[in-house]
Amino acid sequence: KTMKMSFNEKTSILSINDSEIPIPYASNQYYLTQAVLSRPKKRWEVDELLERLGEDPRQNSWRKIYDAMNQVNKKAYPVLGKKLILLEEKTYRLNSENVSNHS
Repeated sequence: KTMKMSFNEKTSILSINDSEIPIPYASNQYYLTQAVLSRPKKRWEVDELLERLGEDPRQNSWRKIYDAMNQVNKKAYPVLGKKLILLEEKTYRLNSENVSNHS
């Protein structure tokens, strides 16, 4: 089953099929969701994501991204039935199986 997914940066709404999931605007969750949906095939390094969050990559702030991923996954899980964002070998990526038409 294919899903449609998009993130509206103005309203801060993650849309999955017909479900709308509010993401706190300008939060770590927002920037993480924005990043992984902007380039669905990309594997994001922690330092790249920290820069998007406005954090110094040299500060050990990986936990902020990890926590944001868990919060977004918790919100998306009831709709998706699986994690939206995956952590693999210290890189983050969109769980893009069954996903198409992301904009």
